[in-house]
Amino acid sequence: MSMPFMGLPNDAMRYGIKSLKHDASPNHPLETSLKKFDEEQLRLKYVTLSNIYGSHMPIRLEMEKHIVTKNSLRLAPLQSSNLGLDVLTRHDEDFGFEDFLCDARFSERAPVDLHTAMEKKFGIETSKMRFNFVCIF
Repeated sequence: MSMPFMGLPNDAMRYGIKSLKHDASPNHPLETSLKKFDEEQLRLKYVTLSNIYGSHMPIRLEMEKHIVTKNSLRLAPLQSSNLGLDVLTRHDEDFGFEDFLCDARFSERAPVDLHTAMEKKFGIETSKMRFNFVCIF
């Protein structure tokens, strides 16, 4: 007696691990168009900068972006606004939905305790720590 199944089993060795990402439809055609537009504008900006100032300028800008995004000096539960990257990409002058809809007062998540988040980040569990005190009189 065999168990019937709806479709063919996924052969992970031949076709890789099955992902639902490929089956999902894109959000909206305008979203993909805007993303492509931003990428094309950045490419044209780099070509123009390369023609005017030399090939080092696009490389320098990418290096500065990498430095700004690489190390965030924020504490674990605090989300970074990444202001440095916004200044480099000139998005600090834009006013989008994230500027007024991403307010912490309207968040559905409970606020995170700073000490608990830092203990979790560094792998410290205070509940399992035992302090042995030796009193010598």
